[in-house]
Amino acid sequence: MTEKAARQTPVKLLLSAHDHHKKIVLDEKGDPSDVIIPYSLFVELSETYGWDLDEEEQRELAEALSDSRAGNRDAFVPASEV
Repeated sequence: MTEKAARQTPVKLLLSAHDHHKKIVLDEKGDPSDVIIPYSLFVELSETYGWDLDEEEQRELAEALSDSRAGNRDAFVPASEV
């Protein structure tokens, strides 16, 4: 996934979230410019996409993802040990 696609994914999720109440503000051309969503949905999106992580947590997550993609099982501990 490209960086641009990754940034657009939450927007597409917001615009297609039929089970949530949201308000979409349109610009003069009729294109979406702002979305007002319930706080609970904002928290869900923040946690799903890691927006709530600090720099160290983001680095650790990127390292774990890299290890996972490389098949480096030694970098992880079994769930039973957590």
